[in-house]
This record gives sequence, C-alpha cells and structure tokens, in this order.
Amino acid sequence: MAKVKGPLFSLEARGKVGNALVHFPWKGRNVVRAYTIPSNPQAITQKLIRQKLSSLGKNVKVIKVLL
Repeated sequence: MAKVKGPLFSLEARGKVGNALVHFPWKGRNVVRAYTIPSNPQAITQKLIRQKLSSLGKNVKVIKVLL
C-alpha cells in the first residue's frame, strides 16, 4: 500500500497501489509510473553474454593494476 503525506497537497507518496501504479521520489520529484515485473531472461545466449562481460570486467581490473 502506498504511504501518502499531505494527500490534499500532493506532497509525497511512496509505494505500490495494487498491481497498477508505483509512487516514488526521483531526483527530488515525486513521480508515478506503471507497475512492471522486472524480467531476467535465462536464455543460453543471454547467459553467455553475461559471462563474457563478467570476465571482461575482471580482466580490466587486473590490467589496470599492472599498468
């Protein structure tokens, strides 16, 4: 349930209303957006890309230390 402060003045609202809307502060402004369920695809190609990016990040750290 969304928590509202000053509902008549639209001061602040935080949280989810049902499975439809989400109220939250962002960069000092109060915003509302549609509620969405984050997706995390587990396809083999996606896993390979994640693995390659992970190893690339680890290797970049090692290269920075050596330089």
